[in-house]
Amino acid sequence: LGYHKERDGHTIDPDRPSVPRQARSLDGGQTWTIETPSYIGEDGEQRPATALSAPVDFTAPDFAARFRNDRFYYSLDRCRRWEGPFPLPTFGRPGLLARTDYLVEGPHRLTAFVSAEKESGGEGQPLCMRTTDGGETWERIGWIGHQPPKGYGYAIMPATVALTEDSYLSIIRRGGVFDGIKRWWLEAFLSPDSGRSWYM
Repeated sequence: LGYHKERDGHTIDPDRPSVPRQARSLDGGQTWTIETPSYIGEDGEQRPATALSAPVDFTAPDFAARFRNDRFYYSLDRCRRWEGPFPLPTFGRPGLLARTDYLVEGPHRLTAFVSAEKESGGEGQPLCMRTTDGGETWERIGWIGHQPPKGYGYAIMPATVALTEDSYLSIIRRGGVFDGIKRWWLEAFLSPDSGRSWYM
């Protein structure tokens, strides 16, 4: 929740405060209520990240997860109360640029698709990561596509579906420069081996 500013690109005003909020509908989307997530304190700040103390049951009936930058959160009651944040590894990159995109694959197995900063910093290169111990540890399974060039050029915000037990399809948001002109497009990547390798 922030303030509008008329300008090129994203039109949120970077010089004024913005805060995380979530919206909930109980009537199929006809009406919505705005809620302050429980990971926001009375001072308006997020709780600091702490280590996960016990494995999460990802198959709990009201489970939900949230991934944001180098942190993840989970809820067992449809986002009324959030646990976390919990830190995520950055896999040798300056940081993560994670957005929520994940597949529950068992009680303690969850595969997430996030973006990492480029080696030189900034946006971004997507990757597949997985936990098999309920979120206590995470492994990088595979990079999705090549690292974009230094400077302007990004690959971010994967949106992924499982096609079979072992195959995924992920759509990546892309930006780059061609003949001196900035351009934007979507790219589709297919993994036939549970996220280890990816093909256009």
